[in-house]
Amino acid sequence: MDITALLEQIQNTDIEDLKLYFISRTKISGNAVSPSFSVYEMRTDDSVRSSLYLSAISQLDDLLSPKEFLDFENSIDDYDVIPLNREFPDLSFKAVIHELRNNIPTMITSIACISSREKVCAQCIEFFDRDSEEKIFVFSRISPEKVVDKTLDNAAKVKFDPVSAKLSFVKNEIIYLDALIDCIFFKENLLVFNKGHFEEMAEKYSNIGHESNSSENLYSY
Repeated sequence: MDITALLEQIQNTDIEDLKLYFISRTKISGNAVSPSFSVYEMRTDDSVRSSLYLSAISQLDDLLSPKEFLDFENSIDDYDVIPLNREFPDLSFKAVIHELRNNIPTMITSIACISSREKVCAQCIEFFDRDSEEKIFVFSRISPEKVVDKTLDNAAKVKFDPVSAKLSFVKNEIIYLDALIDCIFFKENLLVFNKGHFEEMAEKYSNIGHESNSSENLYSY
């Protein structure tokens, strides 16, 4: 796996091709042994796509570029490379990747469109390489309470308008997009940067036999 090609390939994608998805987890009930996931695409404008694109590029440049550290012990952590093959135990997470790669997820205009039986657990940014027609998926775990800023009882949600120098009511939902990258799907592998957050997105991660880091095929960050 040529990990050094990842950042270069993403940098060669076009901002206008970037897509934003929300991944929801269906609450377990009855005889269900594991949750199922659903994928929703959120329509975005140029400013949002540009912000997500530049943030991801900046983080990946920091995560994947070899660096020298003065304090080696406290500055370097390794990341895992996990093949998404037949041994990968979480079928529901594999189904998410399959839908992102092969299907057209449901388009939504509001988080309120997602059923109350589901909770949003992650966001995903898709980069599309037109030359290879390959999709790269960047995942960030998000807490349901951070997705929509809900107004508390007996409290008014307002914002300051610097033009009018006045406070005004916020009438629409506010969605917080978490920019911290937790894992990436690239060339049939998952690159896991934040093991704890990834374990919350994918079940049974601790039991997966993953490729150990080595100087031959991985960089440390």
